[in-house]
This record gives sequence, structure tokens and C-alpha cells, in this order.
Amino acid sequence: MRTLKVDNKWLSLERTQKIIRELSVLVIILGILIQFLGLFSVMQAIEAVGSVPLDLLAGGFAVSLLPTLYSLLFSVIGRTSLVFFTIRNR
Repeated sequence: MRTLKVDNKWLSLERTQKIIRELSVLVIILGILIQFLGLFSVMQAIEAVGSVPLDLLAGGFAVSLLPTLYSLLFSVIGRTSLVFFTIRNR
């Protein structure tokens, strides 16, 4: 069994892979949650103001997609590194 030394603690390769898998899913969930929180606050602001131009609303929606896109990017990077390390350590 291969091990990885991190801060004087020994982690098995399987445990490290499990951590990467769980973190890649957690990142996606957090990205979606942050997007919903942002959209909720925007909807409250729109309700307080009354009306908002459509182009401003579309721009705000595009900005609210950024956390989800970044979380998907980090998840893909994590999963790709997982595949790379699995193939490399065979």
C-alpha cells in the first residue's frame, strides 16, 4: 500500500482519494448554495426597489453564476487529479 506524508501524518492513498472525492462534491454543493443565497438577496433588493431594468437583472444573474462555475471547475480539477494519481500509482 502506498502512503503520502502530509505534516508528519501518514495517509493512505485510498484515504486521500476518498477525501478528494468528497471535497469535489462538497465544492459543487457549496457553489450552488452560494448562488441561491445571492439570488435570494437580489430578489429581496428588487422587491424593495420595485422595478429593475432587464439588462441590469441579466447582468446580475450572470454574476450569480460565477460561484457555480468556479465550483464546477474546481470539482473537475479534483476529479482529474484523482484519475491522474490513480493511474500513476498502479
